Amino acid sequence: MTDLPDSEGLPRWYHDAVTLRREIHMHPELRFEEHHTARVLSERLTELGYTVKTGVGGTGVVATMKRGEGANVVLRADMDALPLTEVGDHEYRSQIDGVMHACGHDVHTAVVTAAARLLGEDDVWAGTVTILMQPAEEIPYGEKSGARAVIESGAIDFTDATVLGLHCWPWLPIGTIGIDPTVAMASKDAFRIVMRGATTHAASPVDGRDAILAMSDLVST
Repeated sequence: MTDLPDSEGLPRWYHDAVTLRREIHMHPELRFEEHHTARVLSERLTELGYTVKTGVGGTGVVATMKRGEGANVVLRADMDALPLTEVGDHEYRSQIDGVMHACGHDVHTAVVTAAARLLGEDDVWAGTVTILMQPAEEIPYGEKSGARAVIESGAIDFTDATVLGLHCWPWLPIGTIGIDPTVAMASKDAFRIVMRGATTHAASPVDGRDAILAMSDLVST
C-alpha cells in the first residue's frame, strides 16, 4: 500500500469513503429504485479495476476481480433507503423529500467500496473477490427481496463462496469490529395466528370461548 496519511493522519481512502457516503446519503432511493446509487457505485468500482455488471436483480451491482486460483469471497452491502423524512440542517442531509438513509446503507456501500479499493491495491492475495451492491433490503412482507432477486439472476457464482455482510454499529469503539458465529443482528418474519372462539349465553360464559380476551392476553404477554 502507498496510501500515506494526510496532515490529519488519515489515509486518502478514508476521505474518499466519507465523500462517497455523503453523496449516497444526499440522494437516497427506495427499494428497486436505486438507479443513481447504482450508477455512482458502478462507476467507482470500474475506476478501481473491477469488472462490473449492472442491473443485477433489478438495480444491483456486481463487481469482480480475479487473480488466479484461490478463495471465492463475496463482500455484500445493501443500497436502499427508507420512506422517512430527515430532519436537521447538516450539509449532506437528504435532498429527496420523504426518503432518507436511516439504516446505514449509505455507510455500508461506502465501507465495502473502500474495502474493494484496498483489496485492489493489495497484491498478496489470490482468488476471486466479488463486490455485491444489493438492492431492496428493506421490503414489506410478501415482496421478493433484493437478495433473492440477485441469487435468481445467476450473476454470482456462490459455489464454495464465503459471503461477508456487515452492519454499521456506532456503539463499537473506533477501529474494532464485532463478529458472531451465530446471529448478531435482528431480522423480521411474519406469521399468522387464528383464535377460534365459541358463542354462549351471557348467563353462562363458562360454556363459551372468548377469542377477544385470548387475543388481548396474547398481545400483552
